[in-house]
Amino acid sequence: MSMIFNSRPCRPPRAPLALAALAFSGGICLAGFISRSPLRWGVAAALTAMFAIVAILRADRRVANGCAILAVAFTGAFAFVEAPTPRVAIPPQELVSGAPVEVVGHVTNDGSFLNGGTLRERFDLQAESLELAGHRIEQPLGIRATLFVSGNEEHPDQANIRSHFPNLAYGDRVRVTARLRLPRNFGNPGAFDYEGYLHGLGISALASVKAESVEALPGKSGSRLGFWRSRIRRSILDHIAHGGIWKREDAPLFAAMILGEDSLLLRNVKEEFQQTGMYHLLVVSGMNVALLAFAVFWVARRLRAPEWLAALVTIGLSLFYAYVAGMGVPIQRAVLMLSLFLVARLLYRERAALNATGFAALAVLVASPRALFEPGFQLTFLALLAISGISLPVLQRSSSRFRAAIRHFDSTGYDLVLPPRMAQLRLDLRMVIARLGKLFGGLPAKWLVLGTSNIAIAAFELAVVSSVTQATLVLPMRAYFHRAAIIGMPANVLVLPLSGVMLNAGVAAIALSYISGTLARVAGFIAGASLHWTLAGLGRLSGLHVSQWRVPDPGFALWMVAAFGVLLAFLSVRRARALAATGLTLLFVSAGFAAIYRSAPHLVPNELEITAIDVGQGDSLLVISPEGRTMLVDAGGSIGPVRSEFDYGEDVVSPYLWSRGLERLDVVVLTHAHGDHIGGLARVVQNFH
Repeated sequence: MSMIFNSRPCRPPRAPLALAALAFSGGICLAGFISRSPLRWGVAAALTAMFAIVAILRADRRVANGCAILAVAFTGAFAFVEAPTPRVAIPPQELVSGAPVEVVGHVTNDGSFLNGGTLRERFDLQAESLELAGHRIEQPLGIRATLFVSGNEEHPDQANIRSHFPNLAYGDRVRVTARLRLPRNFGNPGAFDYEGYLHGLGISALASVKAESVEALPGKSGSRLGFWRSRIRRSILDHIAHGGIWKREDAPLFAAMILGEDSLLLRNVKEEFQQTGMYHLLVVSGMNVALLAFAVFWVARRLRAPEWLAALVTIGLSLFYAYVAGMGVPIQRAVLMLSLFLVARLLYRERAALNATGFAALAVLVASPRALFEPGFQLTFLALLAISGISLPVLQRSSSRFRAAIRHFDSTGYDLVLPPRMAQLRLDLRMVIARLGKLFGGLPAKWLVLGTSNIAIAAFELAVVSSVTQATLVLPMRAYFHRAAIIGMPANVLVLPLSGVMLNAGVAAIALSYISGTLARVAGFIAGASLHWTLAGLGRLSGLHVSQWRVPDPGFALWMVAAFGVLLAFLSVRRARALAATGLTLLFVSAGFAAIYRSAPHLVPNELEITAIDVGQGDSLLVISPEGRTMLVDAGGSIGPVRSEFDYGEDVVSPYLWSRGLERLDVVVLTHAHGDHIGGLARVVQNFH
């Protein structure tokens, strides 16, 4: 251990913005539990800020710091209470009564063909006017429409199916006749807030439309910015699908990873990535933005660009990428964090990572305090905290010393500024190179030794960052996705190097396809080979039994155990070697405990319970005997000739059972084999023993 881990403690960095973000988050949580008026929170923030100023004038640093932290916390509470909630126009009741409604509006989000064995397409519509039984209503209304091809005829190929849909693009004005309905959530604990998700997008109604009933109207509407985004995006998707860069089966994956267009991916492909903890590859997430931005920044620096210019170019291209990829909330947040990180890196060079993370978190929370309770925000910033607050200090005390030892390798004068052990290591490496030089020649021997050393150091750093990040994210992954993510660390170690090559080569191939088809195919070959190696590795890992391990919701005590492990590792990693090693050990112990521990199910003893699970049109009953034995009767499912990627067993029934703390079922009963009873049973049987 002493050979790779520096025994000298590192001085804890001063990261005021990280502390401010933590205090602001604490205030938001406080306001969520304690109901007070905005005036009270504002007065408390003003008073504590005044006390901090007085303490500064009296040179009482401790009191000043304490009052400043309280002022920031009370400001966070005030911001949370005052934060506006998403508002959408709710249609009048008569419009959602089931009667046909004539809608005139323009397309705001292009539809994309859904490859789920169904003849349907989805797009978003901004209604300009609605007409019911001759009564016209002028009301802007966000509608998510699903287009259906009439009839059940079989189509020989995808192109023939696609020809039945109108070629809608952003800004096209249309007239449709549809039956509107309000979105609804399933009324079960643990259910996804679909209604809130749509309201956040400005959508308040759903509609089903026959494709042949869509009537195109003259003129265009919408913003010029949205029009150009749609045009550029469609052009890129066309080059991905039909540019001859990749095979037909590879193009949907690159469309998902680069542009977030996942409509052509089947559910089993998505779940294979979920099982290995690599689903972030299939969405335009913070990791995708980071990998692409790192490549741009690295190339700019290799071209001798000043650091400020490299940061400016990286931010500019990241903004363009976010614009083309759709400017969804996750990618907006990722680009904002990247921009703030690069700016903070210029201002706080020695303390960039932790302070910049706090800077980015604080900016996001000030703009949207309710983001603190969103899974995307929590996972993103926990990962950043694990990297900047735990992994980097470990690397600074271990691998960074070896990186310094092989830097300026030909300079003997540089040996004098290194610690004795590192200077001795350089002498030993020179002796090895001299001996190998007799066999391979001097220059090849040097490349071999230094290349091997760099690869070993990079592998060690990747293993440290991946393992610490996975250990930090175990409990949130369990809470939100009910997966233990045990194989997440080996999957990340295997895939992350390939994903960097794959994404950047894929982007290069698309860009080159506008210039030279030959060069585009070369870059596409590199990206495709990386993709196939990635899929082969993930296929092996997802086939392991442990990757199918599903776990119920964690209890409060488990949250505390996992939080204690992360906090202890964060506080101890810069201390003495023994204390740092203890903190890291407890981090992994608490993560393992959070992954495998299962508390007793939430059952009422000595009583018969019959619970009707909300599965919409279908039926599903949970029966629990007085002795605690469980029986599930049916599991819901879709009805009608059109099927979708939505799975009632995985998306509705299983989350409710997990919210009850159940991990197994004693009896599963099927009353009859209709789709709205049997549709969800397959996944329930797979998820529960």
